Amino acid sequence: MHIDICTYASLAPLPYGPAGALAGHYLAACRHSAPGPEADALAAQARVALRAAVDRLLRAIQHGERICVWGDFDVDGQTSTTLLVACLRRLGAQVDFHIPVRASESHGVNLQVLSQILDGGVRLVLTCDTGISAHAGGPGRRQRGVDLIISDHHDLPPDLPQALAVINPKLLPGGHPLGTLPGVGVAYKLAEALYDQSGIAPEAEDLLDLVALGVVVDVALQVGDTRYLLQRGLQVLRRNQRLGLRAMLELAGVNPARLREKAPELRVRVVNVVDLTALFGPGQHPHAMSAGQFAEMFTEDCDVVFAFHGYAGGVHTVLHGRPQTHRFHVRGFREEGTTTTPFDMVVMNDLDRFHLVGDVIDRVPSLGARAAYLKQSLRDKLIDHKQYVRKYGQDMPEIRNWQWRLSAVRPT
Repeated sequence: MHIDICTYASLAPLPYGPAGALAGHYLAACRHSAPGPEADALAAQARVALRAAVDRLLRAIQHGERICVWGDFDVDGQTSTTLLVACLRRLGAQVDFHIPVRASESHGVNLQVLSQILDGGVRLVLTCDTGISAHAGGPGRRQRGVDLIISDHHDLPPDLPQALAVINPKLLPGGHPLGTLPGVGVAYKLAEALYDQSGIAPEAEDLLDLVALGVVVDVALQVGDTRYLLQRGLQVLRRNQRLGLRAMLELAGVNPARLREKAPELRVRVVNVVDLTALFGPGQHPHAMSAGQFAEMFTEDCDVVFAFHGYAGGVHTVLHGRPQTHRFHVRGFREEGTTTTPFDMVVMNDLDRFHLVGDVIDRVPSLGARAAYLKQSLRDKLIDHKQYVRKYGQDMPEIRNWQWRLSAVRPT
């Protein structure tokens, strides 16, 4: 069984405008926040910060300056560091990294260690998941002409550190969809902007597996675009090609593949019943299938999950007289909800594909916990659907544009 679990794009990375102003829905954007002078001012400050960070990093890459990514020792910090180092190396940067040793350095930027790093020729320091409350080198760093870019998500101190740019979702207006990003989410948005400006925007998706890992382990509030990035990241994680994460998954006994790879012993057939009267028992209707035809269509030793866009009792009535009708588990219309969108009505009556796949999983006890991650994904998609319908008054693009995928088409 192959189940496609899709995401929708609530963010569309856009390039720099002709005047050089950053356009799009990065940390700089304020599209969904409350209007007003204060929100506009915060958005403008965020645009300036992100613009400055992107320009400085690209200039360092162009001139071959050494960059140090300074991370943190928790999972959010390590995934942030990995993400930014991978991004910068892809763009040709000379980049080193430092993750503090918790026992001897604690959190933040240790001045002694930073001094040693600067002695090695580093000209630009980029923090991730840390730095917002640190002096980050103070006068010593500035006297050497070393620039500092801070990307962090922790609470803001009374006075921001002196840096070329500070990128932090706490600087955005309250209620902003990016407001709950963890450190790795902030790092991703910076990397996304760098890739976009470098003409390789689609490659940013390859970094989303790290985002998913950081969001979950850092227990970030999964709302707004934090949730959206997590959903996209989980898809990347399922097809993961990153050697380190693959090794961790294998050691943990976790297979992130879809249900077909997760449970190869499971066989699911999709049967499309065009004429319901064909299900009547032999002799009960001119269109009724013979016993042999019925057995061929509905395998005798298997459960049948039946989705009927009418009352379930109608199917049970038609099936009366057929053998083993207890195998048929009918989902039918229950007059739930008011009309919103076509698919939403199906969801309200538990007739959608997500409920049906969940029904399949529930009726195969041998799958056990192996399919638990998929059931959670199905529930998450239903939540996303409801939020989208409430916001836009129409079904998600993946629903509106969905069509059967044929693995092979034989010529007639």
